[in-house]
This record gives sequence, C-alpha cells and structure tokens, in this order.
Amino acid sequence: MRWRHSRKLFVAALGMRKVVCVAALLLVPVIAATANPDLRAFADCISASGAKYYAAHWCPYCKKQNALFGRDWVFLPYIECSSKPGKRQLSRCSHISGYPTWVFADGSKGALMSLAALSSRTGCALEEKNYFVD
Repeated sequence: MRWRHSRKLFVAALGMRKVVCVAALLLVPVIAATANPDLRAFADCISASGAKYYAAHWCPYCKKQNALFGRDWVFLPYIECSSKPGKRQLSRCSHISGYPTWVFADGSKGALMSLAALSSRTGCALEEKNYFVD
C-alpha cells in the first residue's frame, strides 16, 4: 500500500518535471528574441577594444552599470573581483580601488559610465533605433 502511494507521487513528480522542461524550452526562443541586438554588438565591440570591466557581485553601482546593457551585460569584458561567499577582494583585482572600474586599452580608467561615455572611450558606435517610427 505504501509503495503504491509513493509510486504515484513519483510518477506525478516525473510528469511535472516534463511540463517544466517543456515550458522552459518554449521560453528560450522568446528570451533570445527580446534581447537588444544593438547592445549585444556594442558589448562585443567593447570587449574587442581591449577594455576591461572590474566589478563585484554585491556592488550596487555595478548592478546599475549592468542594467544599462540589459541581458546583454554578460557579453562585456567582466572580471569578478570579489569572492562569492563574501566581500573579500581577489588578487587579480589588487590594483583596483573601487567598483565598477573600467580600464581601457590606453591605460585610462573610469567608474560608472554612460553608454555614450563608453562609446567615446572605446571607439565603439552605439546605434540607437526608434522602433516606434513608421
């Protein structure tokens, strides 16, 4: 009797897993389709320019910098400077005194920067498109 009840729960859980997996597969194309291709190309260009973006996962200003790129911030030349369980600075970031810090190919540095400032510092063009114009 107990085995039958447990087996029914297992089969029900297995069925739920299939539903969740199918739902996840259906959402993937929607997420990919809504990403802004202009910001992705801009982030790729910044990476190719030799710039480095030093940040920490707990830093509120780094989160603001990431938010400017939306989902495409993952294509930036991001270097994590803090250990995940805490706020201890990693040795690869010993030359960084605050977050976020951008280090550009010419050696200059910047903090939290607008997209226009990043464009002028890296030479990467950011084309803004107005999707509401006929």
